[in-house]
Amino acid sequence: MKALTFNVHFSYHFLENFVFDPYIRILFCYGKDSVSNSKRV
Repeated sequence: MKALTFNVHFSYHFLENFVFDPYIRILFCYGKDSVSNSKRV
């Protein structure tokens, strides 16, 4: 039972963080692009 409860809690925690994950990735990618663009210019 403990393992099952842990898995459910872990998957819920993952889904909760997954909502914010795309925004972080987009911001990180834009930041990386702007840095590489400024280096090119």
